[in-house]
Amino acid sequence: MGMDTSFDTQHRKRLSLSYDRLIGYVLAKARENAGRSQCAVARLFGCKQSLVSKMELGQRSIKVSELPLLALALDIPEQELRSLLLAVLDLTEDKLLSLLAALEADDIAL
Repeated sequence: MGMDTSFDTQHRKRLSLSYDRLIGYVLAKARENAGRSQCAVARLFGCKQSLVSKMELGQRSIKVSELPLLALALDIPEQELRSLLLAVLDLTEDKLLSLLAALEADDIAL
């Protein structure tokens, strides 16, 4: 009796996408708290506005090497940005899915 590896792979992919979505939400809130538009962040980050949008939607992962410049573009100390992102990654699967469901229902604000 073998394990269903396709289910496991699909589950991990869905979970990874969920983390990316929540990280994107955190980035969007940090940008809004800084009073900056996606265009302004893109200009400071050195990219197109569409890339910032993809990051905020969880459609594009953030590279560790991008954190210093992203923090500057978001007007947030780099260590604070790292802490926020690590807090998302430290969430249990149940807590992550619960937060995403609440965000989709517009029940909470981070």
